[in-house]
Amino acid sequence: MTTTQSFDSLVASSILLFSHCSEWSLMKPFLISSNFNNIFRSNEFSKQYLQNLFQLNPSEINQLELILRNNVFNNKTKEKSKRKRRKAEEKIVISNYFDILKIYIQCCNKQNYQITQMKDLILNYNNKQQIDKINNNPLKTIKNLLKLQSANNKLNIALNEFLTNNSLLNNNKEIFDNKKFFKEIFIQSFRHKKKISYLDYEIEYIYFTQFGFPLFIKSGYDYEDDDNFFCNISESTIINNQLLFRQEHKSSEQRALHFETQFNFDEQILKDLKLCCFTKECIDKFSEKEIDLIVYEWLQCGLLGYANSIERKADDYGRALNIFGHDFSPQHDDEENDAIENDEENI
Repeated sequence: MTTTQSFDSLVASSILLFSHCSEWSLMKPFLISSNFNNIFRSNEFSKQYLQNLFQLNPSEINQLELILRNNVFNNKTKEKSKRKRRKAEEKIVISNYFDILKIYIQCCNKQNYQITQMKDLILNYNNKQQIDKINNNPLKTIKNLLKLQSANNKLNIALNEFLTNNSLLNNNKEIFDNKKFFKEIFIQSFRHKKKISYLDYEIEYIYFTQFGFPLFIKSGYDYEDDDNFFCNISESTIINNQLLFRQEHKSSEQRALHFETQFNFDEQILKDLKLCCFTKECIDKFSEKEIDLIVYEWLQCGLLGYANSIERKADDYGRALNIFGHDFSPQHDDEENDAIENDEENI
């Protein structure tokens, strides 16, 4: 009897391992049998599946285990509050391999749904009766889906350009493989409102690191300029619903000496982030300032070029920015910034 159960488990595990999780919404393996359900929800199967999915080597698996053991992004003491916390502010708890696999499955299902929805809307666009059953505002939905796809493409391009062009990383290829820095990215939402003197930008995406750990990244950027009398800029990044940093800049063209920047960050969240993204060899090789600036510049990719406004303002005033407690003198290429501004009009 024990042998039969062991064989059944082996068969169930093999079937699941050789299928893609995007098919599981149709297969529903957890409904096939209790044996399938137990295998599907087991931590051991999830570990093996993720190892195959992301092609993780033993060293990367060990790093992923270390990340899970360290309970990253959940080490802060909970503040007592009588107010009920909103869902968006709740901590994202990832404590085992099954948690990671569930997140990846959800990402794939959402992506497949968006692709199917787009196809249905386009194919049935001229059939009013059919389109009304699918969506009551097809043009708006198609436009939003195209924005998400465009943002996803631009983010992948920005990340690849950063990894390719960063001299610090390129000079240390023996410990940093830019082709393995991340596994996959899934855009969750994208907002971009722009006027002549106003910009409101926000992007949310799930980023699977080179070790297969999911980071829920939310980057925001606000810009307000009142006919050169004042300029207010704020930028923030949230990792797994924990605020990593918030940067604010205030300046006045009428008062040339008035230039104020603030950079507030959480040291524990930064420490957890580096554990999720870099090997021990990288952290040992680079100085703390170098690795912190790599993190900051990497996160700028999610802003698709908007954060350059803060750097340009600092450069105009001849001031250094304070990034994660380090002075950072902005350097930019005018032609590159012009290209970014032109590209903003097309997103």
